[in-house]
Amino acid sequence: MVRSYTVAERELSGVIAGRLPAAPDTPLRARLLAAHFLTAVRVANQVWLERPEEPLIDLVRRALATTAEPFA
Repeated sequence: MVRSYTVAERELSGVIAGRLPAAPDTPLRARLLAAHFLTAVRVANQVWLERPEEPLIDLVRRALATTAEPFA
């Protein structure tokens, strides 16, 4: 089995899975949530490096809020 997800994603998804209700899709949901969070942090960090005048925490919060919006 090829594992293309990062160590951070694997570790974080394990913690998240332990907090979710047990269900057949819990491992998938946990990995998606971990990937979602880590991607939002990565993108916010990249934007912050381009525009350091904006606080990183504000960018992370905005990134997470934006990704929580429905696709339309």
